[in-house]
Amino acid sequence: MAYSMQMVENFKEAFSLFDHKNHSVIDVESLGRVMRAIGLDPSDHELKNMITEVDSSGKNAVDFSEFMKMMSKHGTDTAREVKETFGIFNASGSGSISRDELKMMMDKLGERYEEKDLDEMIRVIDKSGSGSVCFEDFETCIVGEDE
Repeated sequence: MAYSMQMVENFKEAFSLFDHKNHSVIDVESLGRVMRAIGLDPSDHELKNMITEVDSSGKNAVDFSEFMKMMSKHGTDTAREVKETFGIFNASGSGSISRDELKMMMDKLGERYEEKDLDEMIRVIDKSGSGSVCFEDFETCIVGEDE
């Protein structure tokens, strides 16, 4: 499966979220931590299988190249996944992601940030200028503009 440059950049960003230890690899523990933070509940066995399917070196972790393979095997229903991810961020169900919802998700993911970073993220993604992120803006941010 060929990915646009925007998708590859998005995968790099996702990889960096999974690579919580900054070792340039994702292990079972890191994969599980992030998946559970976004509301998924894979078993340790499922996580190990996901990594084993693409781990060509036998190190029980995946580097970015292997991560891309994992995404192509498990990330084929992009539209559905974008909608599900939006729903996770939009906990209130209002139809747009507020600054407070973004803050809550960043905290769940264990991300370090300054308060001004939240405003900047909203500003960059919010094309309508509403002060929150609607689904269309979120989708554009995740999958990029139509080419």
